[in-house]
Amino acid sequence: MKKNFEELYNDFMSDNNDELIEAMNQIKKDKRKRLVLSLSICSIVDVFMLLSIFTSSATAMPVYVLEMIMLNVGIIIISFIFFNKGARKLRSIFKEKVIGKLLHNFYDDITYTPNKGISSDIYDDGRYKESYNKYYSDDLMVAKVDKKYPIKMAEVETIKEETSKDSDGNISTSTYNIFHGLFGVIEMDKSINNDMYIFQGKTFFNKKRLEMDSEDFEKIFDVTSKNDIITTQLLTHDVMAMLVDFYNKTKMNFDIGIYNNKIYFRFETGNVFEMRSIKKGIYDKKPIERYFNILKFVEGVTNLIIKTIEDTEV
Repeated sequence: MKKNFEELYNDFMSDNNDELIEAMNQIKKDKRKRLVLSLSICSIVDVFMLLSIFTSSATAMPVYVLEMIMLNVGIIIISFIFFNKGARKLRSIFKEKVIGKLLHNFYDDITYTPNKGISSDIYDDGRYKESYNKYYSDDLMVAKVDKKYPIKMAEVETIKEETSKDSDGNISTSTYNIFHGLFGVIEMDKSINNDMYIFQGKTFFNKKRLEMDSEDFEKIFDVTSKNDIITTQLLTHDVMAMLVDFYNKTKMNFDIGIYNNKIYFRFETGNVFEMRSIKKGIYDKKPIERYFNILKFVEGVTNLIIKTIEDTEV
């Protein structure tokens, strides 16, 4: 039985916290070790560099000062890399205790693998009109919708890099984030015998806009379709109202494509399912509630679309 957010959050707070306490204690140890290491090595380096500065010429002095600053920064960064066990453990616990439970609240037969992602081939099957040359994905979830329909969902980031050369022959690279957020696909038993795409950004496609029977919906979304009759049958007032309500509450861009028997969805969440602040611990309520609401909407709208498809003659 699905729980509301407050019920689920109370479950989090009543969980056995031995692992959490251990990770928090490790963070305190890491902090002390970083402090001791940084102060010890920086002191030795700074004394050596100061002696060099005092015995150097005036022209060489700025170079030594810059080197000293860079060495100190490098030592601090290295100390964070070597003494970060507690923070890594805490993030791992967050994935297990918080994200894992959130996902289990909405889906059946779950396999959740935070360090794995969804393949770019599956992502490209969503037919997105974008060009990228770098692809990243993690937080893979494989499960069932309504104990029946397979779903794959993960965080995805696509990046485009462009290299240019100026008149002097200098080469520069520009990086553009194309998409970063939650992506998923659901496979149904029944095909809609149609391709339809719901999206925001009216200049994105050079296709005739499908008129929908909702002014609120049309202010936010566009729809393209191969079969307008089937699309208007599937985009009921309930479906459109849910899409509008979620956007108005979150102002989050998202799109949904339904191609024959598969539903593809993307939400521009940025980093999702990550612990926001180590200082606030794994039970920071605001981001957890945000993740809950995203999953609740995804589960709600996809279930509603699936039910509409099941009940419609297509």
